Amino acid sequence: MNKNKFFIFGMLAVLLTFGIMITACGGGGGGGGGDPKKVVENYLAAASAGKFNDAKKYLTGDALEKLEEDLKKVGDNKEYLAAAGALLGAIKVLDVEPEIDGDKAVVSCSGLMGGTQKFHLVKVGGSWKIEKT
Repeated sequence: MNKNKFFIFGMLAVLLTFGIMITACGGGGGGGGGDPKKVVENYLAAASAGKFNDAKKYLTGDALEKLEEDLKKVGDNKEYLAAAGALLGAIKVLDVEPEIDGDKAVVSCSGLMGGTQKFHLVKVGGSWKIEKT
């Protein structure tokens, strides 16, 4: 029975993490909003620390909606939130300049399974927000 419980928590953590990654969108007043790379770093730092409510300020649109839906599903399950945070902590912003085109930017990160994970950002009210990954 304990194996099943561990498996279920593990799968929930993976689903939440990929749900967040698939639709992540960030920026934010005072949180590196003028630098898309810093916005992604701050988002990942907050999420990997399990501070998902803080991480919300770096998101917009569908990404924010998806995170809020996922958080409603798991509630205050600290084990699940810690596992999701640990998975997000494995993503690192690469030491390359973001691709900026007007009010859109792309920041490249190392992915969970190798390769490159891209965070797509948009400017909202003068600050960068993560729109999707």
